[in-house]
Amino acid sequence: MPKLLIVAGIVLIAIGLAWLAGERLGLGRLPGDFVFERGNVRFYFPLATSILISVVLTLVFGWSGDSPVRPRHYPILTLRRGPKG
Repeated sequence: MPKLLIVAGIVLIAIGLAWLAGERLGLGRLPGDFVFERGNVRFYFPLATSILISVVLTLVFGWSGDSPVRPRHYPILTLRRGPKG
């Protein structure tokens, strides 16, 4: 259990540092990130930022060969015919 808490803390720190770096690089204010304001309500929809992050992660996991969506092995599908009769 203590190891899990340490790993979770390290992951949260890494996410926070990435968030700060992203803000300095302009992520979240790209053309295509929509902000709708009406009165005291603000709705933020970061469409362009989401697409950019998705493309970058797809390239990183594709090049590393460790894709989380690709199965490790492909099951062999065999078509069996019934008994001849």
